[in-house]
Amino acid sequence: MRRRNGDLIYCSVEFESGYKSYYYITDDDSIEAGDFVIVPAGADNHEAIVEVVKKEYFSKDAVPLPVEKTKHIIRKCTDDDLMLMDE
Repeated sequence: MRRRNGDLIYCSVEFESGYKSYYYITDDDSIEAGDFVIVPAGADNHEAIVEVVKKEYFSKDAVPLPVEKTKHIIRKCTDDDLMLMDE
């Protein structure tokens, strides 16, 4: 699926427990399913490393969650981030 001009990128991510997926918004079109990213999580917005399980494009009037209520992906994980996760 290609991104149309004005589409928003929503990524469905799973935390380690993997029971439920959550939508986050990103502006980074290089993020793909299978990538690990850093997101704000929980009420305190602590940083968490999660796996992207699906990437979808939505027009502003067809988003799965209101934009103003959806948290944003902070960035893709680096090799250093992933080494810390393995410790």
